Amino acid sequence: MNNNKYQADIYKAYQEELGGEVFFEALGELFEAPEQTYKLRVLAQLERETAQRLRPLVTRYGFDPALDAGLHQESLQEATDYFRRSWGGCLSSLGGSLPRYIGEYRQLETIAPADDLPALHALTLHEEALLQFVECEMNGQSDRSLEPVLDLLTQVPSR
Repeated sequence: MNNNKYQADIYKAYQEELGGEVFFEALGELFEAPEQTYKLRVLAQLERETAQRLRPLVTRYGFDPALDAGLHQESLQEATDYFRRSWGGCLSSLGGSLPRYIGEYRQLETIAPADDLPALHALTLHEEALLQFVECEMNGQSDRSLEPVLDLLTQVPSR
């Protein structure tokens, strides 16, 4: 295993979770429908909790756990870009990127030391839950779309 690449991949995933939190929070402020706003807040919470699980790895490997300022701005801009689409278009774009992340994170799990596995498995599960959320929403099952996400949360946002 190339430790430098492995550690850099963990740091990149961590930064993407922090950026994902910013993205979903910003998107939640743009959409006005209460149900959509709530769902986006729940997704932001999932990103936040996943980043928290990765943070010990990031600090153990010597990386700065702060969100990269450039990524913060990119996440805000991406939320604005997504908002220009319909809810369905937003979900479709989101869903298109998730299989790649799932594959990358499963691969990380296969090379991870045992101590890192719980955090990396949570990372993979979170992407799978996001994909299930998108699929439910796109298939008209919005009443149960949050179930896989809520199953992973330790703290559920109030309505």
